[in-house]
Amino acid sequence: MGQNTIAINQQFQEITEQRSGALPVQYYLTAFHALVDGRLPWHWHDEVQWVVMLQGEAEFYINNDSCTVKQGEALFINSGRLHAAHHGVLPSEYLCINVDPSFLIPEALHETYLTPFITATNFSWIRIPAESLWGKTIMRSLLSLQHLLEEKPFHFELQAFTVLNNVWRHTIGHEPILTYHPAQEREEQAMKQMLGWIQRHYAESLRLEDIAQAGSLSRSECCRYFQRILQTTPMSYVKEYRLQKSMELLQASKTSVTDIAFQVGFSSASHFIEPFVGISI
Repeated sequence: MGQNTIAINQQFQEITEQRSGALPVQYYLTAFHALVDGRLPWHWHDEVQWVVMLQGEAEFYINNDSCTVKQGEALFINSGRLHAAHHGVLPSEYLCINVDPSFLIPEALHETYLTPFITATNFSWIRIPAESLWGKTIMRSLLSLQHLLEEKPFHFELQAFTVLNNVWRHTIGHEPILTYHPAQEREEQAMKQMLGWIQRHYAESLRLEDIAQAGSLSRSECCRYFQRILQTTPMSYVKEYRLQKSMELLQASKTSVTDIAFQVGFSSASHFIEPFVGISI
């Protein structure tokens, strides 16, 4: 199964049917060169996610952290975390497995071995090294899970549950003492609200005050949040998002450059064309 684009709703939440048959699990292969501008845009989803880098390498951004994942390595991204990615110098491809957290272990164990890890603010992601025994176990298990979901042998659902239980056990077994900071949680929620507002209104004339208001923040707080989490300014992000949407339109339609420029919110075609100098579409 391949996936070269992701659908995102107005809160920047990824829209996917996270199921393989009756299982709350989805897997897909993504090649970065097939994505618009070789980038995976900022988004989030309720499912936990494991990424196995099959070829090349990629830089992943999770909240205000970044992590390089090379061929043979894997990455765990927790539920609800904002993240984005772009490929490195070489062509890259990865296997992505998204799972409803409630399916990882029996419900009777959620309070002890699930909820504390899903809600901990210091457990946003883990790089899974290829050279470690536990890392090899996780990656071997994820690839076997892919095989199960593709072949669907008799009672594969039970086997998949067992595999995921093992993957989760090894994933949480290498995390330090869990912490929860309400202020960090509020910051992440505010970012989701502001990004969602930009997605709904990017084609309009946007002001910093409007973006800040979407997150119930002052202008200065809004700028600090964007700089700390996305390493950019709010208005620079708006420009980047408009360019991302315009490239999708350029690839999918025969609409003129001038019309696309106005569709995505640029005030003139010249303002739209300038950032494309040196970019291959």
